[in-house]
Amino acid sequence: MDHAEEQEQEREALAAIFLDDYTPLSDDGRRLQLALSHPAAGVSAKLIVTLPPTYPEAPPAVSLHPGSGLTAPRRAALLAALDAKLTGRQLFELNKAVAVEDDSESFWEAEAELELAAT
Repeated sequence: MDHAEEQEQEREALAAIFLDDYTPLSDDGRRLQLALSHPAAGVSAKLIVTLPPTYPEAPPAVSLHPGSGLTAPRRAALLAALDAKLTGRQLFELNKAVAVEDDSESFWEAEAELELAAT
């Protein structure tokens, strides 16, 4: 399978997982946005992902644009956590990094852990 096919499969998986919270931002599909939120915590953000041409061999570039309740220090901590999770091959790791399900480590729980470690 070539890079383009692997990227397409992962985009399809993310679109199925994130539904309306998934938005392609480029015609070639290499730039996308995931809308993230945790209503109970009052926090939201938009994760922008850019896939290099050689992805999945090279990790994606990510940026986090705050919505509500996401301070600059929290944003920096979350980006560091995402970068650590994205050193592997699969963009699908984003699902693990930003899951907000009760029975899995969530994006926001990781943020809380990082804040506790900093104090």
